[in-house]
Amino acid sequence: MECKNKIEIGFVWVFVALFAAVSAQSHAAGSELNADSAEDAVEEVIVTGSRIQREDGYDQPSPVTTVSNEMLLSAAPSNIADALNQLPQFTGSLTRTSCCGIGSSGNFLNLRGLGTSRVLILLDGDRVAPTRELGDVDVNLLPEMLISRVDVVTGGASAAYGSDAVSGVVNYVIDQNFDGVKVTAQGAQSTYGDNKEIKFGLAVGNSFADGRGHIVASLEHYESDGLRVDARSESRQGHYLGGFGIDAIPFENLTGVMSTSATNGGVIVNAAGLPVADDDAPLAGTLFLPEGGSRPFVFGTPIPGITPVALGGDGYVYGPSSALAELRTDKFYTLLNYDFSDTVSAYARINAAESATFQFPLQNSQSGAAAYTIFRENAFLPAAVADQMDSAGVSSFRLARQSNDWGMIGNDVVNQTYDVSAGFNWSTENGWDWKLNASHGQSELNAGVVNNAILDHVYAAADAVVDPSSGEIVCNVTLTNPGEFPGCRPLNVFGENAASQAALDFVLGRSEQVIKNQQDVFAINTQGRLFDIPSGEVVVAAGVEHIRRSLDQSSNSLALSQVNATGVRALPASLCPTSETCRFGRWNQGNFGVADASDSRNELFAEVLIPLLSDTAFANYLELNGAYRYTDYENSGGVDTWKIGLDYQPTDSLRIRGTRSRDIRAPNLFEMFAGATRSFGSTTLVQDPLNPTPVPGNYVNLSRGNPNLEPEIADTYTIGFVYQPAWLSGFSGSIDYFDIELRDSIADTTPQSVLDRCAEGDQDACGSISRDAATNTITQIVLQRINLDRTIVRGVDFDLSYSRDVGPGFLQIRMLATKLIERSSTVGTAEFDFSGFAGDPEWRGNLTISYEMDTVSLFWQQRYIDRVRRWLFLPPGSNVFANPEFASVSYTDVTATWNLGHNRDIELYGTINNLFNKKPPVQPTPFVAGLAYPSFPTGNPNYDIVGTQFTVGARVTF
Repeated sequence: MECKNKIEIGFVWVFVALFAAVSAQSHAAGSELNADSAEDAVEEVIVTGSRIQREDGYDQPSPVTTVSNEMLLSAAPSNIADALNQLPQFTGSLTRTSCCGIGSSGNFLNLRGLGTSRVLILLDGDRVAPTRELGDVDVNLLPEMLISRVDVVTGGASAAYGSDAVSGVVNYVIDQNFDGVKVTAQGAQSTYGDNKEIKFGLAVGNSFADGRGHIVASLEHYESDGLRVDARSESRQGHYLGGFGIDAIPFENLTGVMSTSATNGGVIVNAAGLPVADDDAPLAGTLFLPEGGSRPFVFGTPIPGITPVALGGDGYVYGPSSALAELRTDKFYTLLNYDFSDTVSAYARINAAESATFQFPLQNSQSGAAAYTIFRENAFLPAAVADQMDSAGVSSFRLARQSNDWGMIGNDVVNQTYDVSAGFNWSTENGWDWKLNASHGQSELNAGVVNNAILDHVYAAADAVVDPSSGEIVCNVTLTNPGEFPGCRPLNVFGENAASQAALDFVLGRSEQVIKNQQDVFAINTQGRLFDIPSGEVVVAAGVEHIRRSLDQSSNSLALSQVNATGVRALPASLCPTSETCRFGRWNQGNFGVADASDSRNELFAEVLIPLLSDTAFANYLELNGAYRYTDYENSGGVDTWKIGLDYQPTDSLRIRGTRSRDIRAPNLFEMFAGATRSFGSTTLVQDPLNPTPVPGNYVNLSRGNPNLEPEIADTYTIGFVYQPAWLSGFSGSIDYFDIELRDSIADTTPQSVLDRCAEGDQDACGSISRDAATNTITQIVLQRINLDRTIVRGVDFDLSYSRDVGPGFLQIRMLATKLIERSSTVGTAEFDFSGFAGDPEWRGNLTISYEMDTVSLFWQQRYIDRVRRWLFLPPGSNVFANPEFASVSYTDVTATWNLGHNRDIELYGTINNLFNKKPPVQPTPFVAGLAYPSFPTGNPNYDIVGTQFTVGARVTF
């Protein structure tokens, strides 16, 4: 009640203040102000980290990087997101190269490495509806044909735009005044003949009603067939990270390595999961060949490793996964503006898009603890092996199999979104601009995991026997428990390609989830001159907003149900320690959860620009920019965000700027209200400080949302210099220091972290643990996201540009660079600094040079990534590598454009990305041979994994 009263009083205060200011100005100005004076008012903001419009990214206290659409698509013609991820401010974005997750996928931007949910995505200054359960936005769904530029606010902007703007804002700005028709067509492929792309676009714009109305619209289609790991020779070399990461046996890159815990057609293993015979597994080391044959397993040269591997010999190399996902996008956008008079206008906008992503990240494997148990009476058992079992006196053995012949597990994601927005703009006689708008946006993401094993079906079908009454081969469970597994078809697991299609249809399927997001926004904003003071005009922007959001995530029954052990006599203990404690989630991968929640929030904000000094002996001007926003969240209560900035110009050439802001990210609906899912853990696999000798057994891990989460809080500091010297016409440069400290960040918990925090005295953690009253042994641990971690990011951004006429053309040079000083994370009580390690180079930069003439335009870009130190396990730097660093790398991109026809209305262009075919550093894994291509994780978009890519296209404008 107190928060609601506060917001209601705040709303009244804003409107009273604004109307009082309007009345006062009207009274003071009298009839001198009329409709024609509206052009002197401050224009409505579309861009920047301020609600008060500025001319460009240099002309304000908050650092803003502005990049034109032409520059972005010259650097990366595929799409704008790929070009943005080349900028040094972006790191850790989720892209088509992201590996090896199951579920939602797309292109999710990440500023400063603080997370995709902590950067706010805007379209023409308006918040975009979320497109997956975590509340972030797949920018593949945003229009591109009509984009004029993208503005990146590289610092906190919550006071101006609200929640999520912790690391900054990315604003896609539409060319609302486009007039004519523009058609684009292009194709691309790599020098290896893969990663083929096609792209078509149509944009139109036209005025009507004697110029009072203007409409723009665009249609776009893009598709790429991606990149398969097995398409490149580098990936077929069996890369593996051998060693143990200690001084005596450091990690080192090896090739020609085979994982020896399984084979593609199956191998008999002992209790330790190795193909080595012993007293309990006398047949271990028997390898199954196609068409029923077998032979002894041949070991290569043993090498040290975290998992069992050898140089050469038998074993397996990881299957042909996707290094770059297939992608298809279709987009429609239209914007209608209409001026009813010189002071009143309206607009309506529709954005609709579909993005389809497909990749093969994983494969079905039954090895290690998940190996099959094969019984002597198995109907598919080769006769020679059956005789060996009889001779050895054994009735069963364990079979480890890497099921490449079943095909890779595929991640199939289709994301659809539409957003409808409409509003009115009007100007009053005293120079104030007002905007009333409403928008409705929703998205539906359908994620399927294809070629996915149903675990109890696999083990039920693999236990194949001869039906004594019919003589046919059947699933044993159909004899012992008829009707328990309807449709079961016996599965032959001996040798590659032995399984029948009917059996594969029974054991494989598609796990699905559907995620629906909806967002409604109602807002009224105003800005204008509040009053005059001796040093200039005091300008104010203010407004109120109401935002409602909802999340509906559904899954399928197999994902939410318990593995069925009834009648299946060979389920691995890792799945079913007992028939009552089988794991929840019957799919091998993609056991998605559910959520159904909604909330709303009310916000009010005000921003003021006060000229403190003007045209004095020691200052051309000194301006104070301040902003405040109060937000009342239905679920997490009220929160204040604010910003204060100074912009000081001591001379005509030099400006000094700085900001201090308090920013927040409210927990999203999934974090707060995710439905409960259950799994089992073993009391022997966790360390319980409060019970060092627990009774061996299983306990329940109950994972669910946490409705008590509070907003994350970030404190951001920036200070910088802008230099635009008169003696060097055409030069502009800025250097900005940034310091972001994120506190109480929302983090996942693990069973061990809950136990440790309880032992340290955290009563909330202790309350999440249930114990047996007699033995004090754990019976259940509740796992919820909590406000726990802290992250600090500090560094310096450089933005230097120079342009001038040179000879017959116009030359433009620009350098963007970031020096990372610190990116540290505190997880519980442990603090790690990732700066300078893989994924977080100390230096990243782009240098671009363009030269434009009447008929030819040339563009050249050099991308630089500093050398980095390697790390594998926490904490960074704790592992020892034989080659501890990745060398620095530089990529060259070139674009040439030929301008033909009258008024340059026909353009032919060609782009070569990664001109010199620079390879990314090889960083294999210590888990499976061949998993890396050639760097892991491939989700690090810093490096180019495609190699040289050629693009040719044409643009026609008329």
